[in-house]
Amino acid sequence: MNLNPSSNKVIILILSFVMLFVSMTVQARDSLEALRTDLNTETTSRTNADTAISNQVSAESTARINSDTSIQNQITTINQQFPRRHYVGERYAGGIIFYVDDDGQHGLIAALVDQSDGI
Repeated sequence: MNLNPSSNKVIILILSFVMLFVSMTVQARDSLEALRTDLNTETTSRTNADTAISNQVSAESTARINSDTSIQNQITTINQQFPRRHYVGERYAGGIIFYVDDDGQHGLIAALVDQSDGI
């Protein structure tokens, strides 16, 4: 096959574009791979940081619950050792005590205001 000089130029131009396109495609692929690697690294880093924060919050919450339980147990012990004795005329639970049983733990309370406007 015998090609004229202008055909050779067109073929050279087409080959140049193909090589440029292949080169740009390889660069784009490499750039995308680098971005993917950076994204995976950042995602892993953030996941690890989130896990560390979650573990810290969980540990602090557990410590607080244990502390609250300990305090509540101490209050219960004190209340059992020194039970509160109520008395007639004491303001309690939004009213005034008007009857107390013999141990001073149970009784009846009258409200300070009427519970309805009328009957």
